[in-house]
Amino acid sequence: MSVVIAGSRAMGPADKFLDQIKLNQHKVEYILVTANQNLNVSPFENAGAKVLIEAEGTMVPHLRAVGFKYATSELVAMTEDFCLPSDNWVESIINAHKKNHAIAIGGPVKRQSGTAGEWALSFCEYARFMPSNNLNVKDLPAVNISFKKTKVTEAYGGVPDEIEEFKMLPFLMDQGASFVWDEKVVIYDVNDQSMRHSLPSFFFHGRYFGGMRVKGSGFTTKLIRAFLSPCIPFMQVLRVGKHALSAGYLKYFLRSFVFIFLLSTYWALGEGIGSIMGEGNSKKHWV
Repeated sequence: MSVVIAGSRAMGPADKFLDQIKLNQHKVEYILVTANQNLNVSPFENAGAKVLIEAEGTMVPHLRAVGFKYATSELVAMTEDFCLPSDNWVESIINAHKKNHAIAIGGPVKRQSGTAGEWALSFCEYARFMPSNNLNVKDLPAVNISFKKTKVTEAYGGVPDEIEEFKMLPFLMDQGASFVWDEKVVIYDVNDQSMRHSLPSFFFHGRYFGGMRVKGSGFTTKLIRAFLSPCIPFMQVLRVGKHALSAGYLKYFLRSFVFIFLLSTYWALGEGIGSIMGEGNSKKHWV
């Protein structure tokens, strides 16, 4: 099994993740792909990981694809460097793929601790994946997903240039692929990005999605989507609250409520602008 870690943190994966790489009980291949030119790669290479450094500014979807390309195992798990796998994560993935012929398997994204702002970031990104039971197996988290490589390359006719789960999963499903959710495959979000950096990131992500959704649409459709974008923060808060309650995180939801609304507002602003003006260069901020 190969584990691809797309890197965006200045310091690289968390120390506890590095400890797991060093231990490597299941003898998996770890591949860290980063665009951080200043990252001290020695600790990761000394731990046995393969480190690939891409050009500065390379986006996360491309980092994932590079790691996928160079993975030598049939089973390729993907995550990012702000995550920490649970102790039995690797074993659970291997067992899940042995039991299922599905092309992709995913599992819950949890959080154990953090500030109100850090919880808000986790909720806005992954609330729908926090409950152990996921009835929507059409959607799997990009930070906790594993693929059978041969099946993916057969569907694409090679290795995809970018791996964006919201495009890749529907494409694979159209090809007849099936997905599986396994509640034992748990990963933790340990992202400690400051609100100062998170807010503009949400704005640009919102603009990218807004522009992408109206691509090829008429002006009336664009105008309607822009007009409705102020509703997004209220809808997002309700969605997050529902999933937080289901996951047993209600007190953390209440604690981070203001920051959830703030992040969602920046997203809505970006989506509204993207609906009218297109995505612009917003995708370049996906790093």
